[in-house]
Amino acid sequence: MELARDLGFGFRLLRKSPGFTVAAVLALALGIGATITIASAVDALLLRPLPYPDPDRLVTLREVNHAQGQADSADSNVSPVQFADFRERLSSFEDVAGWWYPDLNLTGHDREPERISTADVTDNFFSVLRVDPVEGRAFAPSEDQYGAEPVVVIGYDLWKRRYGSDRSLLGRPLLLDGRENVVVGIAPPGFRYPRQTEVWRPLGWDPSQHNRGARFFGVVARIAEGKTLEEARAEMDAFTTRLAQEFPATNAGWGASVVPLLHSELPLRSQRARSPRFRRFGSGVGRDRASRELSPRSPGFESRSLVHTSSGVMIHPE
Repeated sequence: MELARDLGFGFRLLRKSPGFTVAAVLALALGIGATITIASAVDALLLRPLPYPDPDRLVTLREVNHAQGQADSADSNVSPVQFADFRERLSSFEDVAGWWYPDLNLTGHDREPERISTADVTDNFFSVLRVDPVEGRAFAPSEDQYGAEPVVVIGYDLWKRRYGSDRSLLGRPLLLDGRENVVVGIAPPGFRYPRQTEVWRPLGWDPSQHNRGARFFGVVARIAEGKTLEEARAEMDAFTTRLAQEFPATNAGWGASVVPLLHSELPLRSQRARSPRFRRFGSGVGRDRASRELSPRSPGFESRSLVHTSSGVMIHPE
């Protein structure tokens, strides 16, 4: 009875003060909405694991020049030559994969042109993450060679959105910047690594033949069984110290960090959209030019290298 009287009294007060009632309801609604939003963000960023097997063994490798005051961040990159060194000479990692980001225009199939986020990746990219396509296959080592037939794995969302989940797309060509690339696989739902990628291509060139001082390569590695994160970091510190002694012109003052992939992905998991205009190579115009001229499909690719500037990169012949 007392509860009923209290509720009735409260209702009468609210009816007599409509302004206060509206403010109270709005405050309550905002509070509930904020609580739900925060809970969802905490779940997505901190509680929900990465969608890969054994994600605690996945790390990103980044080169950082502390002598120049450079801070370690998700935008820190690696020279392709250093990537090749990490893959071949470090025992703490079961395998190491790399990529870079030449965003391209997708056309054809009687649909509107679309600017999409792409990644040129080493052939072991999907195996390092232990991600299998839901349709078709990943890349073969022979497809990650200069002059190999262009092939792609496309994202599940792109496949569903643009092609209506048509399984006959496998084996058919997509037009990327006007060049045919045969679809060999469809990535699993929700897989967009790195940086909200929608199409993956084999790298198609030898990272060890690039400029050691050009740092634009993203790297992910899987720590070997029986090794720990601390051991991997200790080996990396010793190795980069040796590289600085061997190659002082390009490596003096440079070290490398070994960061758990979950920590590396936190900023990206809270910002699911990737900017198509600004990324590794400064402005959109400079980035597009870099994508065209550095593509392994472009004439004279082997004779070009990158020089970083404050506004992006310049490309010049060796």
